[in-house]
Amino acid sequence: MTPDYFETIGTPVLRGRGFTDRDRPGAPLVTVVNQAFAARFFGESDPIGRRIGFARERTGGVREFEIVGVVGDAKYQDAKVPAYRTFFLPFLQRSAASTIGASPGAVLKTVLRGALVQLTAGLLIGVPAALAAGRLLQAMLYGVSGQDPWLLTLAVVILAVCAIAAGLIPARRAAALDPVRALRVE
Repeated sequence: MTPDYFETIGTPVLRGRGFTDRDRPGAPLVTVVNQAFAARFFGESDPIGRRIGFARERTGGVREFEIVGVVGDAKYQDAKVPAYRTFFLPFLQRSAASTIGASPGAVLKTVLRGALVQLTAGLLIGVPAALAAGRLLQAMLYGVSGQDPWLLTLAVVILAVCAIAAGLIPARRAAALDPVRALRVE
């Protein structure tokens, strides 16, 4: 979460504080919990200043966060059930390896894969249709050959190059885009 998140969505900070610009990389790791979380894990005692830890999957050990605030319960998924026990982490303290975005290479790969799937579907439909149309034209027109393998191969190669170029241009733009800026624009 970013500073002013709770204020923006209208969730009151009941005890302690929300996130601030001080909650950056290198600063002590902090978290804010909701009422349901505080009640379940701390009962009637004040959770401010207490620590919760998360096991590190890749490196082992525990990553500890100090609770600096308690916010009101909000329902983010299902309005029919009680609020889930929730903790919030400041966006700026997250490492690049743990962040909502894909690497530029993964974005490039995903967009190009979509273009190649469309190209393949088009060729699977278009080549047989071109062969059938060629036979029809050959039967209707004198001296026209509807089955020129070199011409068909050239058309497939040109179409493939154009499809890859058409996918590569937006893929490179998407891979270079800063995800935070993209979300702000939306």
